[in-house]
Amino acid sequence: MTAILDAARAGLGFGLLLESACESDLQTGKLVRVLPEWQSEESQFYIVFTTARGMPPAVRVPIDFLVEKSRHH
Repeated sequence: MTAILDAARAGLGFGLLLESACESDLQTGKLVRVLPEWQSEESQFYIVFTTARGMPPAVRVPIDFLVEKSRHH
């Protein structure tokens, strides 16, 4: 999300962003809505990690939770 927001701020294109992530940029005019009548109904998230082997439970449990919740939507 940060990379997409940074690219949009730099004028490199446009992206689908959470309104909360770019609200101040919209208010100041740094960013403008391109398709104000359109919204995404889906949400995606990415979890990146080097290896599952030896992963501490403090990391594994939230990953499992997010994967399980995403299956129900």
